[in-house]
Amino acid sequence: MASNSEPELRVDPYISVLLRDFIELSSASTAVLFMITITAKLTCPSEAEEEGDDVIGGLPEERPGRSIQFWNSFSMSLGTLDSGGAEGRVAVASMLSDVHVPHSCACNAVSKIVECCRGMASKREPHQRVLHVDVYIDAFVDELPKPSENDRFLRAASKESIEDLEKLRIEVPEKSVTCSVCLDDVPVGSEATRLPCSHLYHGDCIVEWLNKRKFCPLSRFELAS
Repeated sequence: MASNSEPELRVDPYISVLLRDFIELSSASTAVLFMITITAKLTCPSEAEEEGDDVIGGLPEERPGRSIQFWNSFSMSLGTLDSGGAEGRVAVASMLSDVHVPHSCACNAVSKIVECCRGMASKREPHQRVLHVDVYIDAFVDELPKPSENDRFLRAASKESIEDLEKLRIEVPEKSVTCSVCLDDVPVGSEATRLPCSHLYHGDCIVEWLNKRKFCPLSRFELAS
């Protein structure tokens, strides 16, 4: 049953922070900007568990139950993240709240996101000044939050829209193609899958992605659901 109350964690959540890609800029500005997308999957116990079964071990996706996924994206400068005050942490905490991440795990999630983003910024090349970061949180909670009209849900692309995607062979050796799902290159001579927005991916990678969310990882172009 959905609820307006704060969901309580049943086990420690899974939190992943990954650099998806970056944009190179040649302008005189040296500012570094993060484009952060947060996805939160909340899973509630099945009826059998609600009747008294204990939760023992395992990740949330390994157990039966009802799930809902929320997502949102926002931008933040490295200056804000590194400022002496709490501005950056407050902004990240607010975004976690927007996707219904339980308050009981938000502090750890904020710390991990801030730490990982700072690490990514320290390892970048000088011209790599826009970093696309994906945050994924998987939490097993006692009840699901009640969605509002402002929430953004993750919906899978339809089977038909996935099957209709164009497949082509990479034939130009001087043009490097990187799959932004796994961050590995698509080798020359191998087959790639192209979305309507023209971005290319490994076939298996983008199919797995679209079976969970209906938009392009790079452009956010939406397929039919």
